[in-house]
Amino acid sequence: IVPTEAGYKHIGKILLLSDLKDIEQTSPVDAIKNVLDVTKAELYILNVTNNIDKAAESEGKQQLESLLANYTPSFHFMTNSDFGAAVDSFVKDREIDMVIVVPKKQGIFESIFSVNHTKTLAFHSKVPLMAIKH
Repeated sequence: IVPTEAGYKHIGKILLLSDLKDIEQTSPVDAIKNVLDVTKAELYILNVTNNIDKAAESEGKQQLESLLANYTPSFHFMTNSDFGAAVDSFVKDREIDMVIVVPKKQGIFESIFSVNHTKTLAFHSKVPLMAIKH
């Protein structure tokens, strides 16, 4: 999704949003690597969480770090009750050129009671948003 206000710009910095859960089963690593190979962009990985210490030491972070080691990802953690605001702030502060999200299938209970972060970003992003399904 490319916002109307986003003009053409070289993609030098890519932000991958991750909940750091079930990395090997839910992360389309090959597709992400293909994007990075084509763009030669720096990779930032952001986890918006309630517990930064736990996320920073998580197995998911270690797995993602290992799977994407050749791209020297930079991991970042933020606490913010407003997911969209956290991502917008990060994108603006670090001058990110594109955001990659991996939408996860929600169960019926989750779809009724939780916020769909991909949809939120699609409506509010100021930079191109790439959704890659696994």
